[in-house]
Amino acid sequence: MYFTAQQLDEFKAARDGLSGRYRTLMEKYIMLPLSSPEATEYARHGFARRLASLHHAVDRLFEVLPPDLEGIPNKAQLADASAFIQNALVHVYGCLDNLAWLWVKEAGIKKANGADLPASHIGLRPSNTEVVSSLSENFQAELSALIEWFDYVDDYRHALAHRIPLYIPPYSVLEADAATYHDHGAAIGDALTAQDWDAMDEHEAAQEALKTFRPQIFHSLSTTKKSMVFHAQLLADFATVEKIGLLMLEEIESRGSNAG
Repeated sequence: MYFTAQQLDEFKAARDGLSGRYRTLMEKYIMLPLSSPEATEYARHGFARRLASLHHAVDRLFEVLPPDLEGIPNKAQLADASAFIQNALVHVYGCLDNLAWLWVKEAGIKKANGADLPASHIGLRPSNTEVVSSLSENFQAELSALIEWFDYVDDYRHALAHRIPLYIPPYSVLEADAATYHDHGAAIGDALTAQDWDAMDEHEAAQEALKTFRPQIFHSLSTTKKSMVFHAQLLADFATVEKIGLLMLEEIESRGSNAG
């Protein structure tokens, strides 16, 4: 098993709490009083719906490929897990965009000359200076601390959307066992040539015993910056989206109080 007993307990506690957390935040955005109809749509039909989809994807991942899985997952488990992870990443990225657009429409953020911001300028990353500079210093500091997380989200989302879909290796072999694994592979070829089926079965079983599963995902074999341990990462992604969503609520409430 890849994870420790303590890690499994932490995953269970986090997953058990997701349903209540997403419903609480979703309801706040559905009921959020906003002056802009466009901002209202981003809140209710953008962020709130995406949050529900994100929760569903994370929860289903833990069902189809549980972190306490013993042995090697089958092809259906890997395909389902990959689909749910990819779905979750799309909605993580979409949640961030929805919050940025909500703020731009509600706060009336424009370019210095009064023109509308180009779509490429709207976001919550440090590079989205026109949007981020309009937020409170506390919110800006929180976003600045998430630069590496934004980079990871962008890397995986852009690969998924434009380049290479995400991939879960079906199994791995420890470096210490690699030579033995390859020796059994060569022996399988020899047994096949000799039509020694018992020997072939023996070496295939020996190979299978050396296989282990690591719950990791990446995209390109050559350009992925870092593989993702996906159970832990998706729980962290949900928590980060939740945190940014709560900060945006504070920002909107503060703006309303100041306007009043």
